Amino acid sequence: MGRKLIELSVEVLAAHLANSAEEAGDIPNLLRNIHATLRELDEEGFEEATELQKNPEDIALVAEAQQGSERGGPARARGNDLTLPEFANLDPWLADRITSRVAKKLDPRNEIHPSVFEDRIVCLEDGSEVKLLRAHLKRFDMTLEEYIARWDLPDNFEATPPAYLARKRELAKKSGLGRNIRAKKRPTRKPAT
Repeated sequence: MGRKLIELSVEVLAAHLANSAEEAGDIPNLLRNIHATLRELDEEGFEEATELQKNPEDIALVAEAQQGSERGGPARARGNDLTLPEFANLDPWLADRITSRVAKKLDPRNEIHPSVFEDRIVCLEDGSEVKLLRAHLKRFDMTLEEYIARWDLPDNFEATPPAYLARKRELAKKSGLGRNIRAKKRPTRKPAT
């Protein structure tokens, strides 16, 4: 698959560059990351591979996130047209750093954060809707702390949706976790005199 993989990598890079602004010096690293991601998907046979191949921009997002986590620091601006409807009412800093596909999934009216919904969290790296963000970030070789720093999120940002936490809490209570169960005291016998 060597030649085909290179051609696919270039195709993905071209699709990505058509939708975002990249500095010329970053393009070789981005191509290497895209190629490495495709090779890894091919070798490990992830179920997600076919999903990612349906949308080349997704592969580019994964590679860009891996590159971003290597560099550390906040997400770079993309130069988005913030007048587009999908960016309306989003914080300008955030809107300029996400793709329009991710922006369409966010809800700026959410009290916690536009990416946090009652039953899911939208990953700002690739737009995936997940229940356990910390586990999903392993795909990008990124910790939750790095994700929070990269996207300028509050320190108390929850990596799981509120409904998931409530359900887990309810199940824990039903199973008896968190309850102190005291052993029944046996009456002490007084020795016979």
